[in-house]
Amino acid sequence: GTPSKEIELICSVFRSKMQYNAVLKILPRLEKAGIVLIRGSFAEVLPPLFAHKLASTALHENFYILYVLLVGLEQAGRLRLIRRLRNIKSREVTLFWEELFADDGPFKDLSSTLTYGYLLRLVASAAPEKVASFVEGNLKALSQQERLTIAGKARRELMWILEELLFRKKTSAAAVRCLAMIAEAETEDCSNNATGVFIESFDPLHPQLPLPLHDRLSL
Repeated sequence: GTPSKEIELICSVFRSKMQYNAVLKILPRLEKAGIVLIRGSFAEVLPPLFAHKLASTALHENFYILYVLLVGLEQAGRLRLIRRLRNIKSREVTLFWEELFADDGPFKDLSSTLTYGYLLRLVASAAPEKVASFVEGNLKALSQQERLTIAGKARRELMWILEELLFRKKTSAAAVRCLAMIAEAETEDCSNNATGVFIESFDPLHPQLPLPLHDRLSL
């Protein structure tokens, strides 16, 4: 069906190793062998650790392929790509995270990034320190009035990203500082708005926050 365009794209970037018709032909054999699981229109390599290893091997010295895939895939495919990359530790993937935040990359500034909020949330779990530094730096560059313009869906995406960073030891402090800047320009009245989450962060018996009490006192 329509998702077969993803196979065509993947084969096009691995021209010397993969041919579209050959992939379709071998899928039934791989499924019978238990190496591939087919659900509806999608095929998935099993087990996940083997799939991660195959992806890592395929990307070796082929960093540019990730950019081609990110641009060529539709939203659902991009999400699957990012989920896969979160589980791969390699030089190529590290470079990819760096390029996402480059001056000419898709995450070049906060306003453009929030249009890809669903992607940034996934990247935050793979490269949390990079995302924390990016978000904090951009918020500091905005005035209180400019922060008030972050509203609606974009604001919710930003809050979800910060909650992803809040409960990680290395990014917790940065996330609290970001929450303070957003709370200062509050536009929501729900219980889990920036103000509410910021205040909860100072509960001394918070069961999830890894930030020590003395660091919270400093904040």
